[in-house]
Amino acid sequence: MRKKAAALLIIVIAGTLASCTAPSQMEQSPTQVPTLEVTLTLVAKPTSTLSPELKETPGLFMQGTVRTEDGQPLANVTICRAYASYNGEVVATTDQWGNFRSDMVFIPGDELVRVWAYAEGYIFQPELEYWRHYHGFELKELSFTGFPISAGEQASANCR
Repeated sequence: MRKKAAALLIIVIAGTLASCTAPSQMEQSPTQVPTLEVTLTLVAKPTSTLSPELKETPGLFMQGTVRTEDGQPLANVTICRAYASYNGEVVATTDQWGNFRSDMVFIPGDELVRVWAYAEGYIFQPELEYWRHYHGFELKELSFTGFPISAGEQASANCR
């Protein structure tokens, strides 16, 4: 997706440069320096689809959302994943829309998977997503709801 966006940006810049007036056609002035202004506007949230090759690889790919109780997106929430009884690790962070997407991780067989969200000052429901991944490709959709911590409550565990 980033390669496509970079290629599109290069095309836009090249087109803009091609349409610029050549210096010989401009009024010559020793203090006047031609400048190029490019404005990019994000009109929609970027989307991507999974390639057929990815779907044939055994493993786990996770994506989802983190929102507040009233449906507002929560940015910069850490998504943690752990296998069996091992410590967790950071696999994703939510963007400005509250969305996250982990990298595809190769899992050759069965595995117990735990996933949770963490952000300072919040507790999350569900506290923990827990399931058994069976051999093959799995696209897991997850959603978490964040609640500001009240007096006496303890924050969700970080990834360790």
